[in-house]
Amino acid sequence: MKRILGFFVVLSALAAFLIGCGGSGDGLGGGSGDPLESRIRALFNDVNQEDLNGTMSHFSDQYLNDCFDWFDVRDEFQGIFSTPSYSEDWIDLDVTFSDIQGDVGYAEGTFMIRTNDNGNVTEDPFDFAWDFVRENGRWVLIGNQLCNSTLQKQETSTPKKRSWFKGTARQSK
Repeated sequence: MKRILGFFVVLSALAAFLIGCGGSGDGLGGGSGDPLESRIRALFNDVNQEDLNGTMSHFSDQYLNDCFDWFDVRDEFQGIFSTPSYSEDWIDLDVTFSDIQGDVGYAEGTFMIRTNDNGNVTEDPFDFAWDFVRENGRWVLIGNQLCNSTLQKQETSTPKKRSWFKGTARQSK
């Protein structure tokens, strides 16, 4: 009996090691096994593939963040994806904090956005702090659910504005 128990302990440890060593396969670096980080990596993959339906599947229909709702986010990504001379790659994800309490989650960290605007390539670091909710067994972005008279939609002339999902460009030092 001890040999069988020992075998399962070794097998479990080996499985955990192999799972921990595997990356996410998305070119964004390895995953930590954190469900929120996995969801963010999947979002980045859909954004980088310019898959609008896939990208929007990561947002709750009830998404609201500083007066920007699901439709605003969709319109923003649609504008980015449909502009032939403009492209973005979301890269170098680093989730520095993640917390799940029941069906509510929160993650924060940094990532880079590599932008190609008519041949002008730039890379900008972004900090993020995102709220999630579990809907139908899947983690989706829900936003901060705030919109009042002091938080009004700001029209943008460039697809680089990211206040609608709490991504903010870091100032260069």
